[in-house]
Amino acid sequence: MSQPRCLTVCLFLLVGTPLGVTDVFGWGNEGHRIICQIALERLTPQGRALVDAIEADLGNVEDPFDNCPDCQAAHPDDGRSLSFQAGCLWADESRRDTFKGTYEYHYINVPAGSTALDLHRDCAALDCAVVGIQRYARYISLTPGNSSRERERRVLALRFLGHFVGDMHQPLHVGFTEDLGGNRIEVRWNTESGITNRNLHSVWDSAILQRAGLTSQTEDGPELNGQITQAELNMWSNFDIVTWAEESFDLARSRAYTKSDGQAVMENDLLSDDYFNAARPVVVEQLKKAGVRLAHLINTAAAGTLPVNMLMLSAP
Repeated sequence: MSQPRCLTVCLFLLVGTPLGVTDVFGWGNEGHRIICQIALERLTPQGRALVDAIEADLGNVEDPFDNCPDCQAAHPDDGRSLSFQAGCLWADESRRDTFKGTYEYHYINVPAGSTALDLHRDCAALDCAVVGIQRYARYISLTPGNSSRERERRVLALRFLGHFVGDMHQPLHVGFTEDLGGNRIEVRWNTESGITNRNLHSVWDSAILQRAGLTSQTEDGPELNGQITQAELNMWSNFDIVTWAEESFDLARSRAYTKSDGQAVMENDLLSDDYFNAARPVVVEQLKKAGVRLAHLINTAAAGTLPVNMLMLSAP
């Protein structure tokens, strides 16, 4: 099992334009549900008891959408009655209003032309996906006191953790700043029944899954879970969340931004069957990795063996 990465990250907030925002969510809803279904099936008895204990505290959660004039109409009237899998979608519903402070935890933006992730540069304000995972994994590991605030925080932390681990494994959530992780690259996508116009980010969020038939939490989650080998489980179950991000960035560069002929994806390109055939196994493996790693975080939190600080962040 790898050890936590020791990093030095500047603690000063950056002044100026924030990291690029994205209008497309991480994975489609079913992608997130599949990841959390895999994780649920891989929980130890202790891990499942922790999830059950957290969900038993739903009554301590105030309706986050009550008295919120800026909330979108698509928000549920009450965010309390959510299953574990449904809770994994909730972070996208709340990031634009009631929990605006979590927006940047959905991604990491890297300058175009970079060949490696650098958190000193790419997460200098401590407002990126690796920090979100660190924060909410820590919250679920803490035994709450008697205050309803602490219990509410742990309920919401489990939702955020499930979502951000999923987001981290969508390659274009560690993409280039200038195109907002592919959001600004319009392409033509072959659905087999016709050509549609999509942006590249949405191709990786949902279009590849849809064409691959990965759209059912109840069917695809157990099926993918059953494909995970012991060797993969041993390799993926670690706390090195920086490496998780580096894996996604490498895949973004080599698979998402690059066509099968080695050329860069350009505006208005038609992404061929070869592109889909190369992307499908990447998506499948990333879903499985995310499920295994989410379960690993929950299980170790329940066992009291989660590292206190997986990032070991420190000022220079």
